[in-house]
Amino acid sequence: MQIIGARYNSRKLTIFTTNYSDTHRNPQEETLEDRIGVRLRSRLYEMCKTVIVEGEDYRRRLDLQQIRDEWRRTMPAKKAATKKGAAKKGTTKGGSLAHLMMPNC
Repeated sequence: MQIIGARYNSRKLTIFTTNYSDTHRNPQEETLEDRIGVRLRSRLYEMCKTVIVEGEDYRRRLDLQQIRDEWRRTMPAKKAATKKGAAKKGTTKGGSLAHLMMPNC
């Protein structure tokens, strides 16, 4: 609050970013006002112009890419183990989960 107040009083350019919405999208979701309080949210409304940026969450994309890479890296070993009878279906580490998450791999 002190940093925002100081920048506000000095009329300095400040860019705020948040993943919190101004409205409840579902009953369990916390809004920006719930998170930071009425006074600070009011200050932000006064200081800022809201720009909504929508798009893919790059963290989820990276997580999926890591799972795909792991799945592809271990797939030949899993096939070989299955042929030898050493592994039963669904018992290889992460194989079932990765396959269910990425049926188009």
